[in-house]
Amino acid sequence: MPPVVLSGLDPLRIEFQANHLSLVCPDCQTWTGVNDPAGRPQLVPHHNKQAGTVNPRRCESSWRTVNVDMAIGDWSRAQEERRQEAVATTATRRPTKVTKRSPGAPAPAVTQMQGEPITAESLYRRLLAHRAGCRSCIARNWCTDGLRLAGAYARLQQLAPQHQRNRELLREVQREETARTRRSAGRDRVRQWERVSPAVAGADAARRHSDHPVVTPHADIPT
Repeated sequence: MPPVVLSGLDPLRIEFQANHLSLVCPDCQTWTGVNDPAGRPQLVPHHNKQAGTVNPRRCESSWRTVNVDMAIGDWSRAQEERRQEAVATTATRRPTKVTKRSPGAPAPAVTQMQGEPITAESLYRRLLAHRAGCRSCIARNWCTDGLRLAGAYARLQQLAPQHQRNRELLREVQREETARTRRSAGRDRVRQWERVSPAVAGADAARRHSDHPVVTPHADIPT
């Protein structure tokens, strides 16, 4: 296996000190030390996974020769240049704009709802509108207002059959009241006619008498 050339590695993947040298193994990408940096440097035997991994295996680059072809000063300058390049690259990136959802307006109490009858359908529409604008109501999580709306909607759903029966009973009572009013109005008209019918009959008789006057013969008319 060819030796690891120090100058061919990224300076940020090397840790160079006076009596110690470590680097990222080109084979398994884990940090490992280099023994005898001043003599015949080699990669210290190491596993190809992080420490604590079950059933570890020794990296094939263990005891691999390292060609130390740069001094500490050269490495320090190269590392600083590499860091400056990284900082410049980071500075040119456009920041990601984070759009925060504004907190949703508090939902009105059920008794404060105006503009439409309070029904299960109207509460459901208000619940959907609240969750769409509330950043606290996510997935199965509910804010206080959302939970209150959901509870009111559930109660109306449970009471819907009883409300339907009540509405049918109310319509039946209204129909019976209308029919009774009509019957009463008919009886009133009959009684009124009975009271005025004698006067009407007398007026009709007088009118007929005035339309046909009685003519008496003149005394001088010869017979």
